[in-house]
Amino acid sequence: MENKSLGERLDAVMRLAGSGKCLADAGCDHGYVCINLVKNGSFEKAIAMDLREGPLAHARVNVAAAGLSSRIDCRISDGLASLDKGEADTVVVAGMGGELICKIMDREPEKFRSLDHFVLQPQSEIKEVRRHLKELGFAITDEAAVKDDGKYYFLFRVSPVAEPVDESDDDCEQALADNFGRILIEKKDPVLREWLIHEKRVKEDILKGLDKGKSSDGMSEPELPDRILQRRQEINEYIRLIELALERME
Repeated sequence: MENKSLGERLDAVMRLAGSGKCLADAGCDHGYVCINLVKNGSFEKAIAMDLREGPLAHARVNVAAAGLSSRIDCRISDGLASLDKGEADTVVVAGMGGELICKIMDREPEKFRSLDHFVLQPQSEIKEVRRHLKELGFAITDEAAVKDDGKYYFLFRVSPVAEPVDESDDDCEQALADNFGRILIEKKDPVLREWLIHEKRVKEDILKGLDKGKSSDGMSEPELPDRILQRRQEINEYIRLIELALERME
């Protein structure tokens, strides 16, 4: 059975979730991901979890309306706190800040390690989430980039692995993987390419603003504050990294 479209972002979440026995959605909002994936047969049952009673109440209503109250359990939960180890084989953590997602993984590492796989969709700190997954010994096995309602989103399908994942010996390769996603670059993902072009323009505009400030103050290069010089260097290095990623995707 086809999934009912929930928009590009949540459709990508559902694709990466795949199939299994039990799906747990931490931060389920109105429960639509659980409903779709149980209704279409991808999962036998699901657990819809949210920290707030308001969204969870909406989820209960939607689950009941779909006739799935016996197969989808709705729970108040802070992250995976209300989920027992081994209760689900797949977890979704989507629509939260990257820092919060990292904290959720740090609080319940053994629960994440007990899963077949899990899906993350951080709203921010994308690079930091990728790095933290490596630190925890988890491996990104697939990635997606989507544009939904004018915003760009990046998603990971992650496998818990027994041994820490080796980092590349090449600093440049590792920087490309951490910032933009090795799999997305290898796929020559069109949404990533579009985002890279957009991101490059944004950073170039910031550089122009810094240069304009320098000109208006009448300062020469050696007179610029160290923090501005450092900021310019960081932006230029990031732009060069974007250009390298775009070259790889030609």
